[in-house]
Amino acid sequence: MENIINMRKSILLFIPFFIAGCAFFVDSNISTNNEKGYKIYPEHLDYLCENVVLPNEKESLLTHIYCEAPNYDYTPAPGEGISCIDDVARAGVFFLDYYNNTHNEVYFDRVKRCAEFVLYLHQTDKNAPGFGYFYNFVDRKNGKLVINRDGVTSKAEPNWWTWRAMWFLGYIYTEIDQRDPKLATRIKSALDLTFAIFCNDFSFEGNVKTEKGIAYADWLPNTASDQSAIILMSLIDYVKIAPESREKIVTVMNRLADGLLIGQIKDEKSDVNGALLCWKNSWHGWGNNIAYSLLLAGKYLNNKKYIDAALLEVDNFQKYLIKIDYLKEFNVERTETNPVAIIPDSEKKFEQIAYAMRPMVYASLEAYVITKDKKYLDQAETLSDWFFGKNPAKVVMYNPEPDLRKGLVFDGINSFDSWNKNSGAESTIEALLSLQKLKAFKNNKITY
Repeated sequence: MENIINMRKSILLFIPFFIAGCAFFVDSNISTNNEKGYKIYPEHLDYLCENVVLPNEKESLLTHIYCEAPNYDYTPAPGEGISCIDDVARAGVFFLDYYNNTHNEVYFDRVKRCAEFVLYLHQTDKNAPGFGYFYNFVDRKNGKLVINRDGVTSKAEPNWWTWRAMWFLGYIYTEIDQRDPKLATRIKSALDLTFAIFCNDFSFEGNVKTEKGIAYADWLPNTASDQSAIILMSLIDYVKIAPESREKIVTVMNRLADGLLIGQIKDEKSDVNGALLCWKNSWHGWGNNIAYSLLLAGKYLNNKKYIDAALLEVDNFQKYLIKIDYLKEFNVERTETNPVAIIPDSEKKFEQIAYAMRPMVYASLEAYVITKDKKYLDQAETLSDWFFGKNPAKVVMYNPEPDLRKGLVFDGINSFDSWNKNSGAESTIEALLSLQKLKAFKNNKITY
């Protein structure tokens, strides 16, 4: 009898742990997104946003960068600030799409508030460094918002945050122009200035060079294909806004796209055949919009070589990543006798983040738009399974537990058995962008 009682006690003690485990883990053979549905929950992103009045008296908002478990309190980025263009711009893209899907005016107002934040960080003083580019971070000191003008990740310069500002402002322009022409005029003026300065600072002339036997284009801004992809994305919108500059914009677009093609692995014997490299001989997942940008450019410019290059990555390299449960980064080398191969010491599997998954989802969906081949829609769905447990840690990343805030997204996977339970702006926004885009293509299965 005593043994039976002890056994019952053991079972009772085990049950809470079993239930807790079920809240996080899923069987890797189950496509949990089909069971959960692609429901788009903006609640956690709403929580991360704060309406503010800027020093220029414009009504705006900011998105808090970090949000730490277990209480999910706001946490600033040490030495950088409390909010940045990198996040606010991407949030604005999500808000516009969410508004178009729901017609909830609150979210169109948020688009405009995001625009005010981005425009406020535009450096328009001819006598100050970085004229024409954008600052990135704001901080709060003595209750007032101030721009971080000197931080290495914040000063106005041709870098990620400027390209992301351009992409966002171009993305929202048409609908802003229909409803708020004065704001649209300010947006176009900002884009005109930045593009002019950008063209003055970069000649887009150069040569093909090599690193470890791998070719790259040294005429790309900062020699960076990952950054150039965002510039290309922004110009695809900007060329429609500035028809008076179309010839020059198209010339730059072609030069950027041609540079992106140089950094592609074309070796059928290589595991990484089709991979579009980010910088010289290196590849990483985060922010790698190269295939997506080439698909957009190929469609707009009616250039098949851009589309074919992107499809080569989607058809080969994306499938390789899915097969091996994804990678964070690696470097490659080419020798005379062997296929292009990953340099062993350079390969890292973790951490894995939403910021690396969203570009692949976008590329697969755009491939579907162009080809009408359902296999690309299916592949986008397979990629999105990462958010629902088909990842190395087998943890549900999006909206993981009923008692947490809806739409919360864990910040990353650290290993096969650990993950980052914080939920900041970047991971939240990138997940929402991924699932909302996929929702648009599977609308008959998805509800808000």
